[in-house]
Amino acid sequence: MVNKTIKSVLYLTILLINFSTLAHDSSKVWEKAYKSTVVVLPTWPGYNKPGFGAPAGTAPAGTGFYMSLDIKEKMTSYIITAAHVIKNAKIVEIKDYNNKSEQVDVVLTDFKTDIAILKSKTKGQSIRVASKNIKYGNEV
Repeated sequence: MVNKTIKSVLYLTILLINFSTLAHDSSKVWEKAYKSTVVVLPTWPGYNKPGFGAPAGTAPAGTGFYMSLDIKEKMTSYIITAAHVIKNAKIVEIKDYNNKSEQVDVVLTDFKTDIAILKSKTKGQSIRVASKNIKYGNEV
């Protein structure tokens, strides 16, 4: 019985340490990424089914992030989002981590890959890719 209790306590300790490590890693990811993330707010005139409490004429919100192809560039005007979010939009706005709104231009949409590139008038912090040589299991 004592042996079973010791095994249970040891198992629980290992489990708690792993959850603690996971939570710590998640908070590090958040610290690195939150300034790069934006809310994408497309407006579709005549849209009858607004989502997520959006007013009439506004489509459901999506997300996007600032990204530069140049690893050395820390600030960029380009935002990556899902193409389906802005598909029928006449106006696209973003809202950044400071709750600042801005109308943006649609630069490119590719519906096969569901990717759209937006351009902001102001620059935001580019999300950082951890490694040039991404391999299975590496931090991205």
